[in-house]
Amino acid sequence: MFSLSALLIALAVAALSLAVGLLIFFRLYRFWMLSQTQASLLRVEPRLGDGEASGNNAATASNAVPVSRSRGMVPERLASWGTAEDRRQLLQAGYRSRRAPALFIALRIGLGLLLALATLLIITLGQFKVSGPVGMVIAFIALAIGYLIPKFILEAQARSRRDQINGELPFFVDMLALLQGVGLSLEQSLMSVAGAGDAGIPLMASEMQELNKQIAIGRPRIEAMQKLAEILQDPDFQELINMLRQIDRFGGEVAQPLRDFAERLQEKRHMALRERAGRMNVKMTLVLVLTMLPGLVIITVGPAMLLLVKFMGRF
Repeated sequence: MFSLSALLIALAVAALSLAVGLLIFFRLYRFWMLSQTQASLLRVEPRLGDGEASGNNAATASNAVPVSRSRGMVPERLASWGTAEDRRQLLQAGYRSRRAPALFIALRIGLGLLLALATLLIITLGQFKVSGPVGMVIAFIALAIGYLIPKFILEAQARSRRDQINGELPFFVDMLALLQGVGLSLEQSLMSVAGAGDAGIPLMASEMQELNKQIAIGRPRIEAMQKLAEILQDPDFQELINMLRQIDRFGGEVAQPLRDFAERLQEKRHMALRERAGRMNVKMTLVLVLTMLPGLVIITVGPAMLLLVKFMGRF
């Protein structure tokens, strides 16, 4: 006969084995990555020895590149975990660590196993009259729910943060136009905005800090802004990046196009608010019909109905 207690013990042993196996895997993976890094450095050393004859500066410059690449090998591998959609949503939600995709996957798996084991434990200790296959189905449903909950929470966080960034965009454009008007370059303006987190645009300031980091390590400004636009997936921000790309390509003044864009953005927001107010009027009409109309009918028609009933009762 199928026993839920035996199933619970088997699942607990399986979860423990999985945890130990993952621990061993990560240890071996880390050891393998370190060995690969050391092998890469050993392959580079002969080239460095040949380059020493041309001067110490050339040798130092040759040594800096492989070391920086070797230090970034493990984070790059961790960044490839999960799907592209998960990684984009993690960035949209503000989780910028390269270990975030791996931690997110571990959280989904761990929460699913925890809910499945908790469900089996409740069924066993609660002495519910549940057969073995039904218990397995319930545990599988709990596993699926635990696996999907972090995904739904992440989507909600990413959506909320995108909406907040979209709300800060008009102030961001106005600040850029103001800084351009006083004679600052675009790079200086972006650096000034990155330090203006207490000026009402904390999320855009955070995004500009990351953008300045990308520019500081050598990525072209427009390319870094385009990458940010792909992450945020905001059509208004994408339009701003397209405008800046055209100005950077063909030249010209930046302040006046920014002011014009800010005006168009404000008009677009006003139209969106009017449209939203129109939809609210329709929704409120339905609510008023469902709530106030019955009371109004009772108040106005009720006395006449009572008099009619009394009059008919005399016959």
